[in-house]
Amino acid sequence: MLAVCIPAFAQLRLQPEHESELVSQLVGGELVGVLELAESWCQVETEHGYTGWTRRWQLAFDEILNPELVCTSHTPTVFPNSPGCFSAKVDTDQGWEALSQHPVFDSNAMVLQAHQLLGVPYVWGGKTPHGLDCSGLLQHLFHLQGFSFPRDAWQQAQIGSSITFDRFRPDFEPGTFLFFQRPAKRIHHVAISIGGASYIHASEWVRINSLAPESNLFEKDRFETLTHATKIKGAHLEPLFTSFRKLSERFKMQNPSQT
Repeated sequence: MLAVCIPAFAQLRLQPEHESELVSQLVGGELVGVLELAESWCQVETEHGYTGWTRRWQLAFDEILNPELVCTSHTPTVFPNSPGCFSAKVDTDQGWEALSQHPVFDSNAMVLQAHQLLGVPYVWGGKTPHGLDCSGLLQHLFHLQGFSFPRDAWQQAQIGSSITFDRFRPDFEPGTFLFFQRPAKRIHHVAISIGGASYIHASEWVRINSLAPESNLFEKDRFETLTHATKIKGAHLEPLFTSFRKLSERFKMQNPSQT
């Protein structure tokens, strides 16, 4: 069974209870696969295999799914000529083809979009302009351009081409993605370069910091833990609706357990 998020965003929790850890969020129009129904909660899977529990009333299920709901909350930004939602059917190949778009990746535009989010508060698991964590910021920026992108920083580091750099002479092109990792640990943080040694990231809030020790925006911990840098091109990316179509095909023959 498939479902789509109805409100602007919905919380995705580790367990079906309000006190449980917030692991991520769904955004309005996001398509998910239904894994289990339990009273007022629903366990779902996102297009990247991220799972969590959300309230059932925040979802429209496929047997009553209005195709016009299947969109992203960022559609007007990605496709300026669209009304904000798509009216194609989602249960046929032709329907998915009608939904498909061919977005163009623009790293410079992404840097400008990141600047527009400065000051947004840090929220663990957040991926909307109401609150963002570090990897949620990147996923949100890619969604703005119409592309699917993994949820966690360690997954995001696997996309694109690695580039070499000198930690003591940081001079990155705008739109370079920077990843941070402590010894014997998994990558835990990500930022986007805005040129030279400066970068935007979500840490307490979305802000600008620097890798240059002489800067008043210098953060020593980031300087010491910067381990990876990548450049991403459109060829590395999958359109969001292509990812949604794959999710639909994966769940087409599955049924949730009823309780």
